[in-house]
Amino acid sequence: MLIVNPDLLRLSWYLDELDRRAPELVARAAPEAARLRAILVRSERGLPFDGPQAEAAYRGFLNAFAARAMPDHPVFAEGNFAQLDPAWKRVPYHVVTWLRPDTAYVPEGPWRYAYRPWSGRMDGYVAMTSWLYGESRVNRAVYETRHGRRDAAQRVMASVPTFDPHIRLERVGPLPLGSQAIVIRCARFFAGIERSIRGAMSR
Repeated sequence: MLIVNPDLLRLSWYLDELDRRAPELVARAAPEAARLRAILVRSERGLPFDGPQAEAAYRGFLNAFAARAMPDHPVFAEGNFAQLDPAWKRVPYHVVTWLRPDTAYVPEGPWRYAYRPWSGRMDGYVAMTSWLYGESRVNRAVYETRHGRRDAAQRVMASVPTFDPHIRLERVGPLPLGSQAIVIRCARFFAGIERSIRGAMSR
């Protein structure tokens, strides 16, 4: 498995490191890699360079690298990268997104989550992690529904509360770096999920 940090691809040393770790994959996008490397080196040496051209080279390599790996390597993304080709279909797959060239339904394989909620913890990082796990499951449930698999969608939605850190809104006070906003949004997200599930069960 190869993990790529798209942000670090704006540095020449990381592009070279990627080439050392996955030379066969980088070779598939050799022209785009060479173009990006030349611009990055010029920038790092303090020489003038064209900003829009640099951004185009960055996007060009990132997309070429992913596209040419897809035929025989599954390509996943974490987050919603605006730099990636919008024509690729985004398939929620556990806690990541599987980038696909077509609209065919993709079944989700079994996976034992190592995550355990830190119940009641007023911490921005704990809240964000819980929220991301829960939201990834909601996105998968929506995907299942769109493909007419309502039973699968219900099973996925039923798993969402297992990631709830059970934060009580009335106890959220000022936190470092203003992270209380994240904690509050996390608590409201799971409260909404609980209401939805209770409503569905009462029908």
